[in-house]
Amino acid sequence: MAPLKNPRLGEMLIRAGLIDEDQLSAALANQSRWGRPLGATLVTMGFVQESDLLPALAHQLGTPMARLGGKKLSPELLALVPGDMAERFRLVPLFVEGEGARKTLHVGVEDPTNLAVLDDLAFRTGLKIKAVLVANSELSEALRRGYGVSSERTDGCAHEVRKSAELRPLKNSEALRQVLRLIDRLADEGRLNRNDLIDILKKETSLPAT
Repeated sequence: MAPLKNPRLGEMLIRAGLIDEDQLSAALANQSRWGRPLGATLVTMGFVQESDLLPALAHQLGTPMARLGGKKLSPELLALVPGDMAERFRLVPLFVEGEGARKTLHVGVEDPTNLAVLDDLAFRTGLKIKAVLVANSELSEALRRGYGVSSERTDGCAHEVRKSAELRPLKNSEALRQVLRLIDRLADEGRLNRNDLIDILKKETSLPAT
């Protein structure tokens, strides 16, 4: 995996006609504030569909991708990755292949460039680790099904975000900053992953286009 040898993701998406330069500039401006990868930021802002983004991102990173759909994860697989680690770093075990020293655990992730997490998982499991790029929405669903992230926990956070945004479009930057500060607080308190909170914001309100 050598992303630096491949074209930048934003440039690839522009060449493919999926976004324009203004949209890329707006996403880059928000990327650091939200603390999310560029691809996830583009999806959150409604500039590109997740289904269009994933193949481009996989090509850019030189990483295999997978569609989880309703794939059921076996208890044996789930036992290989502690639930707190899976939720914190947003990864799910997909399958194991090989024997002996070649035994490899393939894990679905949103960010396959986080090598420190993959190294930690290799240390914990004693297995080789292979990252597989998975859509954020499918990863969230797999984490809920596999590790039982409480729907009550999600609903409670959604209520706070919904109340802060007052169910109206966030048309000015100060209103958006207030809701993003709430998201940061909820995430820092460990009540829910920051990515899921941003997804709640997208579903419950209207994000500005710039």
